[in-house]
Amino acid sequence: MEWFVDPLRGRWLQDRIPELGMMVPSGMPAYARVLHPIDAYRDTDGRQGVWSWADVASRNDVTLGATSE
Repeated sequence: MEWFVDPLRGRWLQDRIPELGMMVPSGMPAYARVLHPIDAYRDTDGRQGVWSWADVASRNDVTLGATSE
């Protein structure tokens, strides 16, 4: 990895994000969603652990898919 000091190198990305707070720039040929693990607390047994989004979806009777929000 090479660090760049000039912030103008990222201007192409700024131009593709029309609203403050948007996380996905427009104009890309494809996108990937990466779901991070969740630090979770289980009310039933008082244990803390790491859950996947599949665990959360299963516990809430929700199906995760390409169009999940």
